[in-house]
Amino acid sequence: SESFPWIPNRATIRPTPELIQRKEQTFLEIDEEWRSMEDFIMSTVFKKSVDVDNGRFFAVDYSVDSSTKVFRENDFPYQTPEGTHSVMWYGCKEQPYESARITEDVSAALASELGSVDSSSYDFIWYINPKMSVPQFFHVQVFWIAHVH
Repeated sequence: SESFPWIPNRATIRPTPELIQRKEQTFLEIDEEWRSMEDFIMSTVFKKSVDVDNGRFFAVDYSVDSSTKVFRENDFPYQTPEGTHSVMWYGCKEQPYESARITEDVSAALASELGSVDSSSYDFIWYINPKMSVPQFFHVQVFWIAHVH
């Protein structure tokens, strides 16, 4: 992994203690302020409008499916010395596609993010976290780095 320092390894895959605390605090706030984790993800990831019922937020619109995908930076990134830790979210609970299609989705999202169709301008890996903190929606962890040519 020395030639790819942006890929997490045993030493870098854990979040910092501060990040763990922030994540725990965020999850407590979601639990107190939102009707469910699904509602929170619908709003923050899939940008669905929300309303309030009994002092708790809920998503008004749940219209997402496996074709709905959102690529965004991870709110709780791992400690990689270089590169970016993002997440590719899908609007469904189970893995919607085979790995090759997910790879294509991530590559297209990166090309869009970087404004480049030249796939040599970035490298990435992705994986499914076996201990998802949000199992309600299928998502993959993406580690990537842009190359300056």
